[in-house]
Amino acid sequence: MRTNAKNGNVLTMAHCYIITRLAETPLNMTTLSYALSMTSAGATTSIDSLEKFGIVRRTAHPSDRRQKMVVLTPYGEKINAGIRRQFAYAVAENDVILALRPIPLPEPDDEQLPS
Repeated sequence: MRTNAKNGNVLTMAHCYIITRLAETPLNMTTLSYALSMTSAGATTSIDSLEKFGIVRRTAHPSDRRQKMVVLTPYGEKINAGIRRQFAYAVAENDVILALRPIPLPEPDDEQLPS
């Protein structure tokens, strides 16, 4: 799990996977839950917590009003960069345990906070 010592925010490995997937492309909830091998309720719970942290936001689907797309916020992109750096370093060092070590969540800038 990833934590921010100042505010107690916690990211699970599932959260990290969601963040790295969303960095590639925004996804709707159905596709996201399928990609994660989760129920739609489980995916919704994970997205709710990431939205609370200001890491993702839900937006309107461009062609289907019934669906919502999940996209990274600028703060989420910052978190993704940190996750990728840590994993790249762990791979370079051939250290699986290092890849799982908690990293602090940076404090979001004021403009990155959810409204």
